[in-house]
Amino acid sequence: MWLSIGSIISGYIVMALIVMIGTIAATAAMIPGGFGMMKNPAVPAPRQYLIANLAVSFVAAVVGGRLTARMAPNAPMMHSAILGALLLVMSVVSARTQRTRQPSWYPWTVSAIGVAGVLIGGLWHVRR
Repeated sequence: MWLSIGSIISGYIVMALIVMIGTIAATAAMIPGGFGMMKNPAVPAPRQYLIANLAVSFVAAVVGGRLTARMAPNAPMMHSAILGALLLVMSVVSARTQRTRQPSWYPWTVSAIGVAGVLIGGLWHVRR
């Protein structure tokens, strides 16, 4: 049981680290004024920044889903699916409660990309 829980937590941590590093890089590269401008909700996030975040989120989800499947003691796709379900629940809660400078479609798109990426990562491991 602990190996199962550890595989899911590890996949999530790796996803979070990739997203954090990618967000820092995208902010530094694409937002004039960097993190100071990110705090101003009146200024919308640039389109290229949102696209970069979606791409980073997808890559992070694929890596996290693959790592979860690889570390799972058995039933690797089930473990990736559990990670995807947890990600979906957290994303929906976040999307419904956040009021940020992102367009209304963005949190839902990031949720869908995350779940799809996790499942693709799990399938990638199973198919290898």
